[in-house]
Amino acid sequence: MIVNLKNDSLLLKFLVFFTPFSYAPIFDVALGAPGLKLFNVTALVLVLVFMLKGGLGTILDDRVQTKAFAFIVIYVLFFTIAFFRTFAEFNDLPMQVRDEFGDAGRIRFFLSYYVKPMLFLVSAVYIIRFIKTEDAINNVIKALVASATVFSVIVIALGLDDLLSFSGVLGRSIVREEFRMYLGMHYNSVATMLLISFPLSMYVAKLRHGVRASLFYKLAPFILFFAGVVSQSRTAILLLAVSVMIIYIVEPVSVEKRFRKLVFITTAFIMGGVIGLPFLTMFFDVGAPDQNPIDFLLSGRLLTIWIPLGDEILSDPFLLLFGFGLYGVMLSDAFFMPDFFQATHAHNAYLNFAADTGVILLLVLMWIVISFLIKIYKIRGVLQSGVLAYLFTVIMIYLYSGITERNFFPGIDNFWLFPAVALTIAAYRISKRKLKE
Repeated sequence: MIVNLKNDSLLLKFLVFFTPFSYAPIFDVALGAPGLKLFNVTALVLVLVFMLKGGLGTILDDRVQTKAFAFIVIYVLFFTIAFFRTFAEFNDLPMQVRDEFGDAGRIRFFLSYYVKPMLFLVSAVYIIRFIKTEDAINNVIKALVASATVFSVIVIALGLDDLLSFSGVLGRSIVREEFRMYLGMHYNSVATMLLISFPLSMYVAKLRHGVRASLFYKLAPFILFFAGVVSQSRTAILLLAVSVMIIYIVEPVSVEKRFRKLVFITTAFIMGGVIGLPFLTMFFDVGAPDQNPIDFLLSGRLLTIWIPLGDEILSDPFLLLFGFGLYGVMLSDAFFMPDFFQATHAHNAYLNFAADTGVILLLVLMWIVISFLIKIYKIRGVLQSGVLAYLFTVIMIYLYSGITERNFFPGIDNFWLFPAVALTIAAYRISKRKLKE
């Protein structure tokens, strides 16, 4: 039975808007039962709407949509296998991790690291199935950017004092604790959210809106960029700037507009460099004098995580093919070495995915992603709005950021990546239809 529901897009936009706030302690509370939280309930209601609208029907619109759903099914399957491999070894996880979940250890671990991440995929599935016009794409992007802007104002309010105090490492520790206390996030997770939403804020800023909305959306890129600085994530600061350059290169515009943009970008970078130099030098004031310079720039990741973990994976054919399971870093022998940094993940999305599922699956994933990016790039100018160029930038920036952080399986690091990729698929399908007309 297919039901014609009015205003169901409001539920989708609310879910996209509310997602970053769902980890904040004020909202991360159960409504009478474990797992019964506002975000989870909203996502499950959207699943119900999806089914009532005939989302589970076997007839799909085109080959792109069919391939997208086939990929999602396979992706979820491998995520499920990786999770339950770790779930079976729950008692072998480090004590500090098991203690985090208290007496209901396995249940809470299941809800936090499997159910909620799976719910991050709900908006993506809904978008791929039912978002079929540019206006619908723009409305979802606006909801995401509005959320990111409000969230960024909170980030600035929490971290600005510490940034202005030039307190260096101590300031970063204070900001990190404040983000965890009020937002329920590590500062790197905050940075990831900003990296995904910043290119989209630049896209929305150029669209036509009402007077008040126009001012809000035109200020959004500046607010998000400043929040990235306040987060004190070096990767975020670098890649926010890089995303501007990628958009300049890939956006299909006239020579005159491209020149004007180049002048503006160059001026902004020079002014930002002059004003921000004291803050940037503050972020690089740590490290021993004899420390490996590359390891120093990578905050110790190279020698204390990547090399020992990589050596262990490469030395065992089974691990090379299948990995350890989700959060496999904590199940590795390297994790218990004296000099190994006690992290729950590899601080490198590529190595982390290899540790979770094996190198072969990582290579397959990269082949799929790169092939899709090439297809997007070739038709990025078909839609007059240029939305594909901005969505292309989102994916590229996330891949770059994966060098020092992030994950490819769903989690707190990448909850907005999935609707962004789904919107890319939706825009790609519209572009393909226009080419055929």
